[in-house]
Amino acid sequence: MSDLYSIGKFSIMLNLNKKTLRFYDEIDLFKPAYVDETNQYRYYEESQIDEIKEIIRLKNIGISLEQIKIITNKMNGASLETIYQERLFEIDESLKLLTKQKELIINEQRCTTRENDDENDCIVDKGYFIEQGNVYYRNIHCEMDQLNRFMSEFYENVKGKTLRSGHILKMSLADDAKDICEIFAYTDEDEKDESVRIQEKEMCIKVACNKVEQRENGYKSLFDYAEKSKTIIHNTYEKYNMKDGQMHLEIICSIA
Repeated sequence: MSDLYSIGKFSIMLNLNKKTLRFYDEIDLFKPAYVDETNQYRYYEESQIDEIKEIIRLKNIGISLEQIKIITNKMNGASLETIYQERLFEIDESLKLLTKQKELIINEQRCTTRENDDENDCIVDKGYFIEQGNVYYRNIHCEMDQLNRFMSEFYENVKGKTLRSGHILKMSLADDAKDICEIFAYTDEDEKDESVRIQEKEMCIKVACNKVEQRENGYKSLFDYAEKSKTIIHNTYEKYNMKDGQMHLEIICSIA
């Protein structure tokens, strides 16, 4: 057996744990070339070095052991390029999640220094804050965490239309409805366009938030006002505007 390497020699040569090689054998991912029946010692051939290196390479880029088994066994006509694309998609999704979590942590850190924000930031006003006019709109019926995709589609589909305002999100308060039901923006386009409709003016109550982080307090102020004044809220809108390099939010509730 001079042309075979014991599991100890093979593991040292390739900087692998013997435990890893035994596990790969148990799951039929990478089998030894020979097993001594008397003592169950495993032995490997030099020709197997490239194979285990390929397994290690795929594992290091995040390919699952089950997928590696499919690749190395050439099962089901598995395409390495397809598996690469799937892994890249998983990485992109993970990066988005990590970016969102990072932003949440940074915002939380900022909020801890802003606990004494001016109470006047949540003054409730009453008036026709949803005006009459033509609006370019899109029904979306999505959850909050799906919004970015629909926002991109909204602006991609404007197709040269002139918008007179920033986008406004129409929110649903119904228990059985999605969080957001519509995106719209005021426009001078003709309502004959199937993506343009007439928006009627609505009596509303409104809170202007100088910081998006005040969104929770803004809603609380509106809901408390409606409860105390026995006012019924029909629709809820969020209107975002960029001012002095900072995002400002108006929360608008149409009322009876």
